[in-house]
Amino acid sequence: VVAARPPESARVPSGVRFDEDERAFFFSEGGDVISTPLATNPLALRSVTYSAWVKVPTEPKNLAWLLCQSPDYGWSRALTLNDYRLGHVSIATSRYWDSGLGKVPVGEWCHVVGVWCCDAECNVYLNGVRGEGTTANNGKSADSGETLFIGGRSPKDTAHNAAICVSDVAVWGRALSEAEVQVLYRCGRPSSPGFSSDCLAGGERPGEDDFDFDRAVSVCSATGGGSTAGNRTEQLLRSPQRVPNSPSCPASPARELPPIWEEATGLFW
Repeated sequence: VVAARPPESARVPSGVRFDEDERAFFFSEGGDVISTPLATNPLALRSVTYSAWVKVPTEPKNLAWLLCQSPDYGWSRALTLNDYRLGHVSIATSRYWDSGLGKVPVGEWCHVVGVWCCDAECNVYLNGVRGEGTTANNGKSADSGETLFIGGRSPKDTAHNAAICVSDVAVWGRALSEAEVQVLYRCGRPSSPGFSSDCLAGGERPGEDDFDFDRAVSVCSATGGGSTAGNRTEQLLRSPQRVPNSPSCPASPARELPPIWEEATGLFW
């Protein structure tokens, strides 16, 4: 996995709250977004995978973009939940298209994945189900200040930021296969209380032989647990959960995750 700037932290504004019961971040309609310094445009990463678990309490009233690169270079990469121009649950490519997946179910945790390939078919998944394939020609740039927004298209964007709960955001610097996406879905939401890395024990893990476990890079997470905003407009939240002996992350007790998670370029709770 290649990453120009492996993220060690994420900036969480005071307008984004951490829900202890859901173990997830809650974003308000037209509200703030989480940002992290990670370049994912085609110049930085020819292929990339965005993954997140999301719950919408009510049907979104706007386009409900979930993950998005910034600045927008023109049709920048984004993972969406309710953009009717793209098929609702979908990815931004370089044109309007229909993913065929429709709207995200209301009131339940759902797994959403977007996969971009510069030289091959791009795909989007909802709860392990692959939508229609397409090609992409997203905008690109060498902007050293590029960030990844979590929870919307940009801060205070009333047209794209929906009321949603988000957890377990991950970015891979390559295109995950359909079998690997199904691994992530079948294992369930890692931040949920009942999560176990033994979810696919007994040889049921599809595509395991295709995983390159030796390519694991630093995996760092931002968590709102135990933090308070106080009077600060923004907080820089650094996670105590790190992959032991990672070059970019100090060794400390880490949550045991399936190997595919440990390969992620960026992982955010």
